[in-house]
Amino acid sequence: MSLFKEKVEIGIQEAELGVMKGLVKFPPVLRWALIIGVLAIIPSYYISRQIAYQLWRQRDLQYALVPTPSFSSSLPIRTKNTWLLQTGPNQYTSVAEVINDNLDLSTNVAAYEFKFYGPNQNLIVPDSGQVSGKTYFLPNQSKYLLATRITSKQPITRMEVVFGSDIVWRKKLSLPAIQLNVTGVKFSQQASPPAFAVDGLVENTSSYEIGQVRLVFLVFGFNRQLLAASERNEFTLASGENRAYKQLWPDQTFPNAVSVQVLADTNTLDQGNLRLSTSPPGSGSDLSRPQQNQN
Repeated sequence: MSLFKEKVEIGIQEAELGVMKGLVKFPPVLRWALIIGVLAIIPSYYISRQIAYQLWRQRDLQYALVPTPSFSSSLPIRTKNTWLLQTGPNQYTSVAEVINDNLDLSTNVAAYEFKFYGPNQNLIVPDSGQVSGKTYFLPNQSKYLLATRITSKQPITRMEVVFGSDIVWRKKLSLPAIQLNVTGVKFSQQASPPAFAVDGLVENTSSYEIGQVRLVFLVFGFNRQLLAASERNEFTLASGENRAYKQLWPDQTFPNAVSVQVLADTNTLDQGNLRLSTSPPGSGSDLSRPQQNQN
């Protein structure tokens, strides 16, 4: 091993001597130019590498993914229309058409409250009836909120709906495609038992089984005057199911009714509300009495 090491060292020394002898043969000017050129290579290498780094860095910054807030501001829920319907002595139904003007923002929980006022604009607390609740809003969604069976011994002349200030908005890049078709809507005055009745079908054309579907019923008279409103929930609507419903207003008549609008919606923000269906489409109907004030 020591002999090999000595041979290597001798070889290096011989190479150094060869270089020195070669340099001696060059003219002095050329020799110094060669030495300066070799020495200049080192800083030139580091300078060119730094310049190349800066050029590529500037280029990469143009396409860099910089973290930014998903949105900077949101619009409040807007009330488009309100209706106060007197359904009997000291009994009222309140309807509010509200709109989420945020085109790409949604919320799974939006608390709201109906407020009622008397002839002197004094705040009235109803004797009974559910005046508050929670709902959801999909991007750019319009919906109707109802407060039914409100009773008050004090006369109510005006109402409004107020939303809480703690709504948490989220930006949803995509939502499941759900289409609910409402068909065959017809209304009649039922004799036994006496009631105003609305019949129709709601169809789930999506590939999901839907846990809960909300139906809103609006009865209109001439010039789109709102005469009555109600709501109900349908549960476990299978993919492809076309379900019949029947909505009743017991002991009520609307002789001036000219049209009925039925609206269906479901919460696609709630993952527990949707389930990919693995069974073939079925059919069914639920003709039970509706549950009130469920959103």
